[in-house]
Amino acid sequence: GDQFLPRELDKFIADFLFPALSLSAPCLQIHDALWETITKFSVNRRYELYALWEDAYYDDEKPIMLLARRGAEKKADVIAKRTTADAYSNDDIPMFLKYLRHACVRLGMTNPIQLFQALLNRVRQPNTDNLIAPYTKHLETMPPLGIDVLVYCASSLQLAEKADQLARPERMKILRNYADFIGNLFKEHISMDLQPLIASVTSNLTRNPEAVDRIYIEKLLEHGAGMPLVKSMN
Repeated sequence: GDQFLPRELDKFIADFLFPALSLSAPCLQIHDALWETITKFSVNRRYELYALWEDAYYDDEKPIMLLARRGAEKKADVIAKRTTADAYSNDDIPMFLKYLRHACVRLGMTNPIQLFQALLNRVRQPNTDNLIAPYTKHLETMPPLGIDVLVYCASSLQLAEKADQLARPERMKILRNYADFIGNLFKEHISMDLQPLIASVTSNLTRNPEAVDRIYIEKLLEHGAGMPLVKSMN
């Protein structure tokens, strides 16, 4: 169990293995070996490791990680902005789209935090709900470690949204897009651990039953479980 894994292992992973992954070329064998190790950790402990990994990108004492972050952000921005709503509308996928999809998976294997932050930030923009389907298609072959980091990024953004002073309709639109994206992705990766994301939403609803976060749960059920709701949840 998690309690039998020494805390020294966390430091080794956060200080060496994750940064090494960020700086190396994509390698599925290394990626899977690392995932096999951290799946023995509880989800809260995994998210602590992801938070340390994210912090390392902003550590002035690690200039090589700063360079890795900037390079990854540029690549993620290209993927997010060059993907169009009708990207997969034809059976014959154009070569540039195959390149974008391949680049998306490769970036998600080395610097997933920058990739998923770019995609989630793009989805929160006005009139971008039609990008959810092509983004989901891009991530069909993403390995499990990358998908776990995606849920971490979604949970972090969800918590950050609570601090924003957004108008209610705008907040509802953002939450609906987030939930549509995560719910549709869940259909492709049913091993996704959504517990932290749902826990953060339900915790907020417990404190404030009228919160618009209810739309998040509704859309996760509708798109993730394939269960359209016939009446409003209370």
